[in-house]
Amino acid sequence: MENANLPYVHLVQVGDTLPDLCNQIYNSPSYYVQVAKYNGLNKFRKLLPGTQLIFPPIVSLKN
Repeated sequence: MENANLPYVHLVQVGDTLPDLCNQIYNSPSYYVQVAKYNGLNKFRKLLPGTQLIFPPIVSLKN
């Protein structure tokens, strides 16, 4: 989708899940916990439509 080295902002749509979004952006769903923490999400299993999520550069998630 986007360059995983650049921050990416996504507005949550109905049906979005964090693992699916991470798979689209990072080509791996395994970063969903780190992305949830980065965005201060306590409950990420059910994302609220209209929520703005920031997907940081992948390097910042690996550290």
